[in-house]
Amino acid sequence: MGKIKLFLLLSFLFLPFQTAALEKRAIAYLSELELVRGAMADSLPVCFAGIPLASQTGVRLKALTENKANWLVENSLTKMLLEQGYYAVRPSEETNSAVPSFPKHTLSYRIADLKFEYWHPRGSIFKKKFIRRRMRLDCFFSLSEPKSSVIVWSKWMQFQQEDLVPAGKEEALKNDIFSQRTILQDKSRWIEILVVVGVISSMAYTLF
Repeated sequence: MGKIKLFLLLSFLFLPFQTAALEKRAIAYLSELELVRGAMADSLPVCFAGIPLASQTGVRLKALTENKANWLVENSLTKMLLEQGYYAVRPSEETNSAVPSFPKHTLSYRIADLKFEYWHPRGSIFKKKFIRRRMRLDCFFSLSEPKSSVIVWSKWMQFQQEDLVPAGKEEALKNDIFSQRTILQDKSRWIEILVVVGVISSMAYTLF
């Protein structure tokens, strides 16, 4: 009976390492670029569900401010509009003679904030194999009528995505177009120690 109790106690002690191994196999490590693109692909259709446009309507895309990530938003908007049955025209295509010249609504967008947060452990009784990463993108969209400045629809949208990345490997997943990053330190070391010691002491008292 003593061997069974010892086995149960050792199984509990090695549980954090077993969990980390399972997480490592289950998680696909996305780059920052892939994380932003995936968040927009999931959220843009919801954001534009109530846009007042008829099918096959032409939509001209326009960035309101300069931003290194404008091309990413433009690509995501183009893909979403085409999938919903609209005709999207990028600014670079305005002078193309092959592009139809019929009146087009203007869909303007502005990136208000785009940043990443990384939670780095300050210290731990267990070696941390993963760190938490969160992306937040705040965008403003507005739709105006053809050849006028009358806005018929507008919306603020916040895109968020959070995942785990291997500790020490986060540099390889970063992208130069994203400059805003915040490094946060995990201050839960002593809480973690007290909790683990308390649980182990309780199990040892119960089993032995």
